[in-house]
Amino acid sequence: MGLAVLTLMLNSGLGLLTAVGLSMFCGGSISNLIDRIAFGRFVDFLNFGWGAFKPCIFNLADIFIGVGLFLASLSIAAGFLKLAASSFTVSSRNSS
Repeated sequence: MGLAVLTLMLNSGLGLLTAVGLSMFCGGSISNLIDRIAFGRFVDFLNFGWGAFKPCIFNLADIFIGVGLFLASLSIAAGFLKLAASSFTVSSRNSS
């Protein structure tokens, strides 16, 4: 499913990092939705903690959602910085 979303996003003109991030996010979200529909709950199988203290319980889909959002955000922020740098260069040339 994620590969299909990636192909669609790459054909839409998004950058590679943004497309990969959004595809990971969509794939993880769809996986959690399938778990919710099929089992009535999410199946969390990664459990980090000691005894009764278990602060991190998640599944692979949750990792894809988090990493996907991080990559997409990073790519979008880099695009804004590049745009700001190019407009600064243009405006500083015009003021001379």
